[in-house]
Parts: sequence; structure tokens; C-alpha cells
Amino acid sequence: MLAGQVRSRCHIDRLDYLVRCGVEILVSALLYVRPALRVSGNVEEKCRALARRQEFDAFVADLAVAAAEEGGLRPGVDPTLTAKLVFGTVYSQIEWYRPCAGGSVRDLPTR
Repeated sequence: MLAGQVRSRCHIDRLDYLVRCGVEILVSALLYVRPALRVSGNVEEKCRALARRQEFDAFVADLAVAAAEEGGLRPGVDPTLTAKLVFGTVYSQIEWYRPCAGGSVRDLPTR
């Protein structure tokens, strides 16, 4: 997975890398991602998408637990909630992000 590609052994760096990659991927494929995140009508496809999302949320929650154990995240924060809030925010960019001239996708996660 993407987190394995980051060079740092720090889990907070891996989590940061995952968020940045998520933003870059969504923005670069915005026209294709919008309909995919709004899957409706096809129950089988929607169930598969939900299962993948739950699998991904569990992966991110595990990263959040490890990052908290290392001191990169505040202890006591629910890791499942962290995963849902962080990537819910990333996924919400399909609603508000509009590409502009001169803007860099790499700068978007810091805005």
C-alpha cells in the first residue's frame, strides 16, 4: 500500500503521506472520482465500495494508533474517528475543489 512507499519509519509521516497522496489522486482524477464516490442504484457495486472503504478506514485507524503510540498524535483520540474525519475531509474536496490556474495540487493538503 502507499504507506509502505514512504521512507520514514514514523507512523505520523506515513499518515501524512497517505493524506497527501489521497488528495493528489482525487484532484488528478476529479472528473472520474465524483461519480465513483456517489455510487447509487447498483447495490452490489455500492456494497463493494463500502467494504473497501471500511478496509481502508481500518488501515488508517491502525496508522493513527501507531502514530499516537509514537507521540505523533495526541493520545486518547479515537483512531476510527480519526480515520473517518481525516478521509471524510479529503473525500469532501469533490464538493468544493475547483482547479485554478497557477495552483499546485501538492500545496492543496496544507490549505
